[in-house]
Amino acid sequence: MRLSANLRLAITFFFGMVMFATTSATVSGEEQPTLILATIEGSDGVRIRSENGQLISDNPGYYPLLAAKAADICGAKVEFKFMPWKRALESVKAGRVSAAFASSFKEERAVYGVYPRINGTLDPSRAQRVYAYHFYAKKNRPEAKEGWRKTIGDALVGVERDASIIPMLKELGAKPYENSQYDILLKMLVNGRFPFVVGIADNFDPVVKADETLSAQVVRLEPALEVRTGYVMFGKAFYEANRNLVECFWDESARISKTQWYRDVVRQHYSQ
Repeated sequence: MRLSANLRLAITFFFGMVMFATTSATVSGEEQPTLILATIEGSDGVRIRSENGQLISDNPGYYPLLAAKAADICGAKVEFKFMPWKRALESVKAGRVSAAFASSFKEERAVYGVYPRINGTLDPSRAQRVYAYHFYAKKNRPEAKEGWRKTIGDALVGVERDASIIPMLKELGAKPYENSQYDILLKMLVNGRFPFVVGIADNFDPVVKADETLSAQVVRLEPALEVRTGYVMFGKAFYEANRNLVECFWDESARISKTQWYRDVVRQHYSQ
């Protein structure tokens, strides 16, 4: 993979800022605080790239570059931890990590998590990203041809464990089958265990693309079932102890995302 000079410089900066560690850390008592951000393992090739629990060293994706730059401006470092989504939320709740991303707003998460707000309401201008849930079906099946609205009924539907879309699936009459492994869900779809899988396109599309069997047999259905706004959700205890740092990180992340530097970094990732 050939990287531009600007992108190589950004990655060099990133690895100067990111602290890789295997144990949890807290801000209290440290000269330079560390933001421990939890998310799912990802190798979509552009937004965030990880393998075996570590960021891919030669090109970690564009979001870690933004997060490291924002943290640096706020006088902090960032550390990324990769885990299934349910464990990421539990880790925020237990205080083992600073935050989880990208978390859509849910009342039950707001009990232990904090989202960026303005005048008491959610502030989407400081969101981490917008993403979409889609149905996936096996090609050449009635479900793929007719769409989910006509065929879902009370069907068993594969979905990521503890995904925020699960209540909506239940409202539609579906019976969610939860699993944290995307490839397992998609292979079960191909093997006829259920007619649909529902997932975030940014997470499921790379898995389909990377597997010849899946790419030959699985199709993403349009339009999206639901479009969500995802935030870097910090734990309440961490936020209360580091309010200025967290607000700074949200502010700077939003500001940097609108700069020419960031637009160039994103464009270079997509053009590789």
